[in-house]
Amino acid sequence: MVITLAAAAFAARLTVDLEADRVEVGQSTRLVLQIVDGQPTSLPQVDAPAGLAVKYLGQSERVLRGTQGLRLLEHGWRVEAVVEGAWTLGPMVVQLADGPHELSPLTLEVVPAVPKDERPIAEAEAELLPESAWEGQVVVYRYSLRSRAPILRSRWTLPPMAGLLPPRDGDVPRSEHQLEGPDGVLFVDTTWLPLVATKSGDLGQKMAVVDVELGSVGGHGPVRDVLPAGSARLVVAPLPEAPPGFSGVVGDVTVTSGLGDGPVAVGQGLAWTLRVRGDGALDSLVFPALPQGSPWSAYDATPVASARVIAGRYEAEVELGRTLVPSAPGTLVVPDLSLIVFSPTQGAYVTHTVPGGTIEVVGSAGGGAVESFGGRDAAAPDGPRPLVASGAHLDVPAGWPVWWAIALAP
Repeated sequence: MVITLAAAAFAARLTVDLEADRVEVGQSTRLVLQIVDGQPTSLPQVDAPAGLAVKYLGQSERVLRGTQGLRLLEHGWRVEAVVEGAWTLGPMVVQLADGPHELSPLTLEVVPAVPKDERPIAEAEAELLPESAWEGQVVVYRYSLRSRAPILRSRWTLPPMAGLLPPRDGDVPRSEHQLEGPDGVLFVDTTWLPLVATKSGDLGQKMAVVDVELGSVGGHGPVRDVLPAGSARLVVAPLPEAPPGFSGVVGDVTVTSGLGDGPVAVGQGLAWTLRVRGDGALDSLVFPALPQGSPWSAYDATPVASARVIAGRYEAEVELGRTLVPSAPGTLVVPDLSLIVFSPTQGAYVTHTVPGGTIEVVGSAGGGAVESFGGRDAAAPDGPRPLVASGAHLDVPAGWPVWWAIALAP
């Protein structure tokens, strides 16, 4: 899982991930913690569940290219699969100078071991995760090549992905790694492509194929072959009728916010920050609208959004900023706001409260110099948000052809 934490006074960024999200019994992979511009005050601990054996491998440090001396610190653990099942690692808590940082847990799927004499030289597979989803939900198309010989080259031909579109935010990660096991080394090349289900129904995809060139194995090679990866199943359910004020987000999210402290002078800005993190597409999310006729002006900043696929799961984060500018002295009561999303795990609409507060405003009406703020007028009627889940109303992300080209690149 990737969790990126940033604050005005501390810019450390933390990432924890598994090189492989699926292994066989007896195989091992690596768990990697990366910290940019930060130093743990103690060695982070990884609690191993009963089906996994974890061993600390050590740390390394280097300066990132193209930065002003930013340092990347990396800790590694060897994770060996002992028992079949879906095993959870974490959550990991990393102690930095500004306090503890909790990173979301990771899941490692352990499947039965394949006997060596039954394992082909190379095999390909493709799937959509999860296989059952809701309209507007982000799913991940995972396609992978496993080989007993080194993978010299691979070129995939993917299905047309009818009814699915890449979100505007999010990378298309590719992992080339080796799995160590009792039968030797297995070479693995896996790519994860995030996609938004734009309509309901059977959105299963036809077979993907990969053109591969493999190194020598058993004294024979190199070998070139075309391998089928099989079809991918996906059934998408329609959303129930949306309540008024639905944000258009389909995903399980957490919401945190902060309102600046007073007192504040008439005409001066008061910052209000909203952070949303979860597994839905958040690139079109906006700050909930304020009621009309309030004694302030309000301006919204351009959202700052990011997303990544980690261990087969899509994770997004967006920071929304709003500036309140009071026009008269007195006690400013900022109302609580509601952020309504559709939760796939609950199968229902969920309302998150964005708390307001009470701020004292000093000065006299018209006496303060009004500061200039860019952005959208937050007091204007916001109107219903388009359902990002609906193919008829989908806001097609402007950047999606770029991600599509990356996904299809060899």
